[in-house]
Amino acid sequence: MELKTELGTCGIWDGKRLIMGNRFTESEEQLAHQAIDKLGDNLSILIGGLGMGYTLKTALSYKSVQKVDVIENSEQIIEWNKTTLSNTECLNDPRVNLIVDDFFSVNWNGPYNAILIDIDDYPDFPENHAWAYSNEGLLRIREYLKDDAIFGLWCCRQPLDTSEFTNVFKNVDVVTIKIKYGTHYLLYGES
Repeated sequence: MELKTELGTCGIWDGKRLIMGNRFTESEEQLAHQAIDKLGDNLSILIGGLGMGYTLKTALSYKSVQKVDVIENSEQIIEWNKTTLSNTECLNDPRVNLIVDDFFSVNWNGPYNAILIDIDDYPDFPENHAWAYSNEGLLRIREYLKDDAIFGLWCCRQPLDTSEFTNVFKNVDVVTIKIKYGTHYLLYGES
């Protein structure tokens, strides 16, 4: 991975593929807004994937959020957040517990009011995480949610089949976020 900055923009590249950037951050921010706006007070949130910190920053903007566990497996991304991306204040917020590990293999410190995942482009990419969005993986996620909690998933393309999600969660909904050069999708379900 490589962090590239030019003309006021910043992006993290994996070879020739831009995997995240700071030009269109609305969908990452909305991932948190759409969930937290439906919840009450004294919230505990789990964020899968630190990325460039936009979902975390948004969650921390709510006084109702008391605890945020963030799981990121790339020490390089964490270091960029502390330096070039200027997210040290967020990472040092006393409500934040940063865990360096693979989101899908670590034991979480739940239960949570919301679990928000922005790791894969869509549920079947990369293939090694596809199991996490299967019935078995989604049941594991639901185990770590409090009653009436929310699961949110960021996708760069519209989920074609939400049946696995509707088998596990109530009120499954896909929110469309238009950005300048395309569309992102947020998939939500309730415990």
